[in-house]
Amino acid sequence: MKKLFFLSSVLLSFIILVYFFYKSEIIGNGENRSYYLKYYLLVGGYLFSCLILIFTNNKIQSLFFYPKVVFILSIFLFELSFHYTEFKKVNLIKKEVKNFNKLNYDNRQRYEVYIDLNKKIKRVSLGTGPSTFLDKNIIDKINLDKLFPLSSKSFSETITCNANGNYATYFSDRYGFNNPDDQWENEIEFLFIGDSFTTGCERRPNDIPSIIRDKTGKVTINLSLPGSGPLSEYASLREYTKNKNVKNIIWMFYEKNDLEEIANELSNTFLKKYFIDKNFNFSQDLINKQDEVDKIIDKTNQIELAKGLVMSEAKTLKSKLINFIKLSKTRIFFENKNKTHAVELKKNESYKANLKDFNELVQLTKLFADKIESNLYFVYLPEMKRYKDFKENDKLNNVKNIIINNDIEFINIHEEVFKKENAPIDLFTLEILKFNYYNTNGFKKVALAIKKKLNY
Repeated sequence: MKKLFFLSSVLLSFIILVYFFYKSEIIGNGENRSYYLKYYLLVGGYLFSCLILIFTNNKIQSLFFYPKVVFILSIFLFELSFHYTEFKKVNLIKKEVKNFNKLNYDNRQRYEVYIDLNKKIKRVSLGTGPSTFLDKNIIDKINLDKLFPLSSKSFSETITCNANGNYATYFSDRYGFNNPDDQWENEIEFLFIGDSFTTGCERRPNDIPSIIRDKTGKVTINLSLPGSGPLSEYASLREYTKNKNVKNIIWMFYEKNDLEEIANELSNTFLKKYFIDKNFNFSQDLINKQDEVDKIIDKTNQIELAKGLVMSEAKTLKSKLINFIKLSKTRIFFENKNKTHAVELKKNESYKANLKDFNELVQLTKLFADKIESNLYFVYLPEMKRYKDFKENDKLNNVKNIIINNDIEFINIHEEVFKKENAPIDLFTLEILKFNYYNTNGFKKVALAIKKKLNY
């Protein structure tokens, strides 16, 4: 029996190594060789040890037989625990969302929401931001040599995010932003730039710019998009304020990742042109190229849909069984653990460089605001982690110093809103959800604090 086990292990290990070679060299053309190297070593080492044990005596085989069986069983039990935890978490999310929002949790993926909406509405789009076009998988499939989109699809029911158990959507304006289209016809009192915190993971009128619009009765434009970083926000400001009178620019900065996104944005040829152009001459003329932008967004939608359909196949019982045998979740767990450590090291190494680039970008934004005779306000939005860990970080002070040194008004939402709360974490969506945005009450309090600081 022991010899048969070791013989079977050798055969199975060999088949697995052939499969790795096929995936790495035939399918991947050798591009993922470094990724598979650790699996070659692990399975190859196991094969070699079993091969040696075949030719040893029964006593030595017994010595290694039970530990190997226990090891294999332990790995699969570890994999099973991930599947069980995921099943429990989904049910817990559904329960907590229903208790909190009195609504059923929508566990559909974005592509599934798109398919369902598209049956009722002709123009539907998946919310797309500039970070989409920094993704190598997208760049390889779409020609972006002539144009880099800074908006989403125009006049479309746009699906954004599921921050509170249900997907938020908005009908986009002529440029693909989250505004009533008639806002573009008049002088702009407030113009917001930011990421998904400002785009709105809440339906209108519960997002921050909509609350400001409703409370002041003034024309308010929201140029924010999910995945926008400081440089793409600055680029949007330059592109979409042409021939417009803008009284106040409100720059929304999210504590968690906005600073870190600058390095990635500077790697893009188009975005870097905005950064190095100190005279504000460079332009893609995007306000006159919305048809081209719409076509690119349609292509990205199709890529996400195709990816989603592959994911849906993975939900079948057959696929789940194959993924279980392949130890998919166990591999992801250890890969993410290593990746997280590497990302943290990279963040620490690039922090000073990001601050330097951010300072230069702030100077450019201030100069541009002065050029178009607009008041510039900088709003610092704290993340949930600050109130979970109860730790101050130096990012707030470093960013604040840069803003104040450039003679820009700094609105600290940590001080103006969250610090005044007995339980600041209650202004966020449920902690168990994947992304933690402010909830409806949180967005409202933030919007009212901004309105107060603007003296309206």
